Formats: sequence, structure tokens, C-alpha cells
Amino acid sequence: MLIFVYFKAKSYYAIGLYPIYMAFGAVYIEKIFETGWKRWLRVLAIALPVLFFIPMLKRSFPLKEPNQLIEDARKEGLDKHRWEDGKEYPISQDFADMLGWRELAIKTESLFFKINKEKSTIVICDNYGEAGAINYYKATEAFRAQSFNADYLIWLDEELKKSNIEYSDMIFVRQPGRDAPAEAHQAFENIVVVDSITHPWARELGTRIFWFKNAKVNLREYLQTIVTSQLNEAKTGKRKEENQ
Repeated sequence: MLIFVYFKAKSYYAIGLYPIYMAFGAVYIEKIFETGWKRWLRVLAIALPVLFFIPMLKRSFPLKEPNQLIEDARKEGLDKHRWEDGKEYPISQDFADMLGWRELAIKTESLFFKINKEKSTIVICDNYGEAGAINYYKATEAFRAQSFNADYLIWLDEELKKSNIEYSDMIFVRQPGRDAPAEAHQAFENIVVVDSITHPWARELGTRIFWFKNAKVNLREYLQTIVTSQLNEAKTGKRKEENQ
């Protein structure tokens, strides 16, 4: 815990430690309250966490709409939340990370069905968080959002190798402040911004949904080339670390 505090880690990084504390603590408390009058203290050992949890429930859990949470926190003087960029915001970063996910999924799915009536479309996201959000909140299984990021890179590689679909268009979800890749303009006839995340308290406010229209190349092979290149880079990097 001290190491996490020293390096200013995100608070939820410590979650992996708690099961260990709980397991050892539970056995220890059981031994202490095992015999005699101390057995009656087991009730107290159960009641205390519940009693402490009740006030924490109101302050630490996002059970209300963001605006109401912000207003309640302001009244109690708890409206300052420092994010990893070092700046203070009226809402916690953990909560802001999740805002906009449903909106992104709905807008992406809507665009997919608009395009996919006549064309074969693939959905690619900038990072695994966006892909995961879309896959979790989308209403149907008509498509699966993919990414060149983290484990999605491996899953995308598998999908491209198994699929016989000749994609013509691509929906590309891009983080705020990032434009369409320069090389993509050469691979598609047209690139347009269709929509974006507009939730005012979303951490990824402004994340844009691009429509890459009419591929001028074999899109599946084009994407496979990118995936293979990144996988090779990852393997090379791993070998370098192993050699060192």
C-alpha cells in the first residue's frame, strides 16, 4: 500500500490485495473469538463492517446521476477529485471513465446497421476500453468491436484469419484529439466524422466515431497486415526483454 501511495497509483490498483487481507483477517478473528465470552463478539465483528459501510455507500458509490453526485459532494466539501493528469475535477476519475460507454455503444451500433444494410462493415476502436464498452452495451450480436490494443489485437488476428467476409467499410472509434490515421486516407475513398461522445462528465468526452467509406484496397488483408506487424513488434520487444 505504501508503494502504491508513493508512486501515486490509481486507487483500484490495490483491489488485488484485499482478498488476501480478508482471508487472513477472517481466520485470525475466528481464532480470537473462538472460545468463552469472546464468541459473542463475532456478532460485533459482522455488524461493524456493515455499520461503516452505510455512510460510505452514500459518499463512495455512484448510485445517483452524475449531476446529483456532484451537487451532494459540493455541499459536503468533497467535490475535489484529482485525476491522473494532476488536475482536479468535480467527479472521480473511476466514475468518469465509465460515463459515455452506453452512449458510444448505441451510436456505434446505430451507424453499423445503417451501413451494413448494403455493405460489409467492421468496427475498430482505438483502445480496449472502447471496444469492451461497445461489446458490453450493444443490443445485438450482429458485430463485435475490435481493437489493435491489448488482447484485442490477438482476437482481431483470429477473426480476420477465420472470416471470409470482404469488408468494404470500417467504423473507427478514435480518442479525443486524435484524427483519422494519415495512411487511412489513401486506403478509403472518403472519411467522415459521424458522431461523438457528448456526455459532459465523460472522461472521453469528444471521442469520435468515424466512417471510413469504400475501401480502395482489400480491407481484410489491409487490417491483417497491420495486425501482423504489431504482433511481430510485440514479440520482438518481448524477446529483447528476455535477452536483457
